[in-house]
Amino acid sequence: MCGFVGFTGNIESKNIEDYLKRIKHRGPDQTASLFLSKKWTFGFNRLSILDLSPLGAQPMQSRDKMVTIMHNGEIYNYLELREDLEEKGYSFASSGDTEVILNMYLEFGIDMLEKLQGMYALAIWDERKQECYLVRDRYGIKPLYYTKAEKEFAFSSEVKPLLSMGIVDRQISKEAVAEFLAFEYIHAPNTIFQSIKKLCPGHYLKLSTSGIEEIEYYNLQEEVLKKVSETDLSKEKNEDELQTDIQEEILGLLKESVRKHLRADVPVGVFLSGGFDSGILTALASEELEGINTYTLNFKNGEFDESELARELAEKYHTKHHEFQVQSEDFKNLLPEILWYCDEPLGDSGILPNYIINKLVAEDGIKVVLSGAGGDELFAGYSYYFPNDKEKKILKYPRISKILSFFLKGLKPDLSAKIDRALLYSVSPLKHLIQLQLGGNLQFIRDILDIDVDFMYLKERYVRDFQTDSLNKQLYLDFMTYLPDDLLLLADRTTMAHSVEGRLPFLYEPLVEKCFSLSGNCKAKNGKRKALLKEIARKYLPKSFYKAPKRGFFSPIQKWSNGGFGKLVYEVLNSEKARKRDIWNTLCYSDFVGNKLNYQKQFHKIYLLFVLELYFRIHLDASYRSAQEISMEEIYAE
Repeated sequence: MCGFVGFTGNIESKNIEDYLKRIKHRGPDQTASLFLSKKWTFGFNRLSILDLSPLGAQPMQSRDKMVTIMHNGEIYNYLELREDLEEKGYSFASSGDTEVILNMYLEFGIDMLEKLQGMYALAIWDERKQECYLVRDRYGIKPLYYTKAEKEFAFSSEVKPLLSMGIVDRQISKEAVAEFLAFEYIHAPNTIFQSIKKLCPGHYLKLSTSGIEEIEYYNLQEEVLKKVSETDLSKEKNEDELQTDIQEEILGLLKESVRKHLRADVPVGVFLSGGFDSGILTALASEELEGINTYTLNFKNGEFDESELARELAEKYHTKHHEFQVQSEDFKNLLPEILWYCDEPLGDSGILPNYIINKLVAEDGIKVVLSGAGGDELFAGYSYYFPNDKEKKILKYPRISKILSFFLKGLKPDLSAKIDRALLYSVSPLKHLIQLQLGGNLQFIRDILDIDVDFMYLKERYVRDFQTDSLNKQLYLDFMTYLPDDLLLLADRTTMAHSVEGRLPFLYEPLVEKCFSLSGNCKAKNGKRKALLKEIARKYLPKSFYKAPKRGFFSPIQKWSNGGFGKLVYEVLNSEKARKRDIWNTLCYSDFVGNKLNYQKQFHKIYLLFVLELYFRIHLDASYRSAQEISMEEIYAE
């Protein structure tokens, strides 16, 4: 796990050290750069995880210096690939995975990507062909940003180095701001800056004398269709036999994934909540590593404490368990620092606990940590995939509900909209999901930005051609959007901020493809969330896990806002600097943030505006080289 920067054109190579300093947290163990063929400059910060010796240093070159590679991430099947290459006559100087990728490229060219399992962002310069490849892994676990000017092209693991190169005009994209206010994140390939893009998962860029070409090298839908065909061959078996086979296969893939994700030459830990995802990972990891470290957070004055469940599981598997507490003052003090590391605005309230727990993990000497991210999208863990109790009543009496909605439109439009949204579930669960995620924000967004947007089209395009059942369409939509552009971005930045490598065993390619080949009812029988995973985990987890409600890993920000933090939010949003941002419809913005009732009744919108304003102050108004340079007085000034 590391960070890199590269560029070509009229950008001063001597400034590479400054660019790398801005992402030093991603790799504090070694910094190096190379100037290639008077065309490209490659710079790298290394976090040593496999082969801690200088032999694993990057940028790494082939023996004839004709191919240079930079690699951020881990290849989990590198031992198997290395064995295959040795049979073909390749020899290795190092014991890590980067040299394996380099030799894979020498043997197979860019087609080697179909053989890699893992998380990775790659930069490859091929001197022989005069071609540069930029690659992002299949599911978007590792980030890769790029920008193109008239005579320059640059890329990086984060946005900050690109902003400091003098080739980005820092023009804010209103469309991206609209996406952020609607969904709490921005969909790839867009970023909040018009001239900076992020490479989509499963894609690579090819830069050559012919120009720039973007190529999709992996398509999950196509891989799933192959798996579905294989699954159909087993239809002679009865339902119970088939279900047993599926459970055994999923468990086998989970064990295989955990075993590979534990490969490291440094200490490894596990994030442990009271949920099924982290619970089964802890159980399976404990079978491989005795006395593994586990970490849990709870919130002072919060309602979302899972520490008792986590403690029970830790005792069952004799882990070295650590518990920590978060309080409201942490949020005020850490939010500017977190937003500097994130360098994309992110409205997910889970950002604070994730940041803090990674800080504590790093202080405990752990450099690799396993997380359960991705489990909800594979096994239908979110409640919004299914109608809630109120929506079920509305769906039970559709005609009466339609009449009621009609009469409420003028009296209580919000209630009418909720009834209409519930009725939408019977027509299209996917559209119901999108409307639910929008949360009635569409008109607010149009007004405050003075812009016309169509989020239904933005979302539906991901699943339009996917021939599957309605639940799998919902899962796939989240897998392609919410997961990479929110959860994985959050995971990458909050781990890397503390030089910790986060690993995600649920995003193991064979497991992902198998899960999406199964019907929605197989994974969530009769609308019961995570029914399949819960059954698989039954022999591993205490009974108490099956009685506890699902609680997300998020922080009680609104509850904290009743105190001094809420006063601070009001002062920042009503400052002259905030009101004069040229992206806003000034009158609409001022009316909304000036109304104190909105700080209770519409706190979510207020919070997103607050995050956005702090982001602007950190990344637009200033150019901090490190989080430690940030002045709290400047950031929170009225």
